[in-house]
Amino acid sequence: MDTLQLVIDSISKIAIIPQSISQGISPQPIACLDALHKLGVVLIALFNLIFSIYLYKTNKINQKIKDMKVNRQNLLNILILNHKLNDFYKIFACIHTECQILLNTEIGEEKRKEQANGKLEELFIQLNLEFITTLRAVDIKLSDEILSISDTLQSKLSENIFDNGVNLHVRDKYDELIQTPISNAEIEILKKLYEFS
Repeated sequence: MDTLQLVIDSISKIAIIPQSISQGISPQPIACLDALHKLGVVLIALFNLIFSIYLYKTNKINQKIKDMKVNRQNLLNILILNHKLNDFYKIFACIHTECQILLNTEIGEEKRKEQANGKLEELFIQLNLEFITTLRAVDIKLSDEILSISDTLQSKLSENIFDNGVNLHVRDKYDELIQTPISNAEIEILKKLYEFS
């Protein structure tokens, strides 16, 4: 504002000099400078007003986005991490346990495969109903990603269980084709949950 006042004073002094030199010059240039000065002040004020409105709206939109992210994170913490994560761990522990029947050579191979696959179907339905569906309340995209991981794991396990060329009662093959995919899917789901923001 001091700079503006300095410019105004300078312009008025410059306008006085020609007037003192020659009284014959009309006051029209001074009126023109005065009009330009007033127009400049109005334009600066208008620009400041528009810029202030722009900043206000931008900040308001950014604040809404931040608030939505915080609310979604709080929902995830309350609904999922505090209440449903235990169910997730229990279901995956059951998946690990139920698959161990494939190591039992006292039961026929076809019966082992049918039993394991039947239990896995029940556990994946339970996982979907008790855990993944709850995620839809927080974020549909997140629940779809986790459902995709779950479905991929279920199909991979079924494919590996019913692969006739593989002896799953051999510990190394069991670990490679059953335990490792289960553990990897569990870790991937947990990563998705903790990366969500």
